[in-house]
Amino acid sequence: MQDYSVSNTEAAKNAKTYVADFPSGQFFDSSTATFISGGTIKSPMGGNIQAYKDKSAAEKAAAELGANVIQK
Repeated sequence: MQDYSVSNTEAAKNAKTYVADFPSGQFFDSSTATFISGGTIKSPMGGNIQAYKDKSAAEKAAAELGANVIQK
């Protein structure tokens, strides 16, 4: 999704994007997400990123997985 937005800025300009909260699977607006990346995270499409609705949950997961917290 992020790669598409970067490659197609005009088409994605007014798009609203949603991500799934990793622990619950519930979708929410990506602009409020805290992402973690790297470490031992593996994802099906190779992005190796997880989204979290709760920042403290993201920080805890990042510490456990050796990942980095990414603020959007």
